[in-house]
Amino acid sequence: MTAVAKCGKIRAYRSRKFWSRYIDIMFKRLKSHPLFDTLINLRGNPRYCVYTEPLWGIPYYLLSPFIALYMSKLGLSDLEIGAVATVTMAFQMVFSFVSGPLTDKFGRRKTTFWCDILSWSIPSLLWAFAQGFWWFVAAAVLFAVNMVSSNSWQCLLVEEADQSKLVYMFTWLTISGLVSVFLAPLSGALVEKYTVVPVMRVLYLIAFLLMTVKFFVLYFYSAETPQGKIRLAETRGVSLLLLCAQCKGVVLAMLKDKKTVRVIAIIVLFNIQAVVSGNFFPLYVTGSLGIPDRYVAYFPIIRSVVMLAFIFGAQHLLSKLRFRAPMLIGLALYAAATVFLITPGLDGLARAVIYTLFESFAYAIVAPRKDSLVAMHIDPHERARIMGLVYVLMFAASAPFGWIAGALASLDRALPFCLNIAVFCAFGAAVAFFEDVKDVKG
Repeated sequence: MTAVAKCGKIRAYRSRKFWSRYIDIMFKRLKSHPLFDTLINLRGNPRYCVYTEPLWGIPYYLLSPFIALYMSKLGLSDLEIGAVATVTMAFQMVFSFVSGPLTDKFGRRKTTFWCDILSWSIPSLLWAFAQGFWWFVAAAVLFAVNMVSSNSWQCLLVEEADQSKLVYMFTWLTISGLVSVFLAPLSGALVEKYTVVPVMRVLYLIAFLLMTVKFFVLYFYSAETPQGKIRLAETRGVSLLLLCAQCKGVVLAMLKDKKTVRVIAIIVLFNIQAVVSGNFFPLYVTGSLGIPDRYVAYFPIIRSVVMLAFIFGAQHLLSKLRFRAPMLIGLALYAAATVFLITPGLDGLARAVIYTLFESFAYAIVAPRKDSLVAMHIDPHERARIMGLVYVLMFAASAPFGWIAGALASLDRALPFCLNIAVFCAFGAAVAFFEDVKDVKG
């Protein structure tokens, strides 16, 4: 072998050795990141709840941009589409009320499985083969059962979890949804080529398959939680009607507990701002800022990129702070983003993009902490019933704000965002005066 050949071989060996060491170092650093450490070391029910979530998120985010358009293409009027939404919310309130008693009576694991099948698998088939208004009404009634499975699933997720890891667990659930958003342009491309109706029918069938697989996997690999076993024993022989009647005492206990009242206030306020911004941001940017309709589909992708970068790059740094400071920072970003959006200055597209950037940072900070706060400050013995009643109060308190924001928008489309600024101020007051924050780590 010539000297040149030997030199080349040595360089190649050193190059392979360098990259091998580099990859090993990067893997160790990645593994030591709090988010990845949490994901790798999840055990039991939290592991299967988090690991199976993409099987729900992927089909959902493929479908969600085109649901209203699908209904319209099948002949539903705007009034009928609104009626379906009203039916959904009305039954969601009903099922929220009974979700706690059902979860306690039949157990977290079984309730999650059967109610997921009822609220997602069967409606997906109805949506796939829908022929008109009454198909969607029937699907809406069944879909509302998801308020029961949302309650039982959260009990399954948090009741055996390490409380110090709750924020990271909820962050991974957020990441699952964010990653799924990147698939939304795929459904857009299919719709452009094959039209809405046939594509949506196929996507609903795919949703049925993937979601049903998730529900079976979670059922077979999960186990009833210790608290679930206690509640199963306590409710054995007690009728569901009596369990529902007993909720009166739980409501009174909730309202007497200042900490629980503040948790409820935070949930309600977060939901109000989400309803307002979710419904009126597209209308404002297209109607008032003059941004073409086709650009609206790209804002969720920008939002996802920013949030993922923030979650992996900076979220763990906030873990050194307690609950209150990161939440107030996030709410300040929310308010700043909203003020910037409605204040004349830069051109419309720049304002919308900057709003999206700030709002993304704010959501990445606030949402996981809001969820972990709820998980940690709800009485674990009455978690199922309290969470069900919290959902009822959330829907009851939030529902009028859709109409209020619509009335404000009819006067000026910037006014709903002024309402949101007031909501952020109230949210900040609830956070600032929140007691016993030492257990909630960001």
